[in-house]
Amino acid sequence: MTSINFHFIDARGALIDHRDWLHTRLLETYAKATALMPLRPLDVIVKAGTHVIPEKGHLGYASEPGLIFLTVDPASDIFRANQDASLERMFAHELHHAARWE
Repeated sequence: MTSINFHFIDARGALIDHRDWLHTRLLETYAKATALMPLRPLDVIVKAGTHVIPEKGHLGYASEPGLIFLTVDPASDIFRANQDASLERMFAHELHHAARWE
């Protein structure tokens, strides 16, 4: 059985108001992706930061098999608006990279 583990790196509480929303959006995207492509177990590191795509308010990176890094800027109005499900589309893109790493 394929599994996904979300690790919210949030000692300073920057994601506290967004954690449930992020978890739901990412888990739903993962469920849709697994219906379309095989995915092996994954760890997803989610952290707050400003090193993001300014027009999106987030950034993703699948650096190796089984690992995806996501950075979100909770102070960004663009991130919070999530126009056109931008976060979900970026995560699906990174899930595709993760599948290709395998």
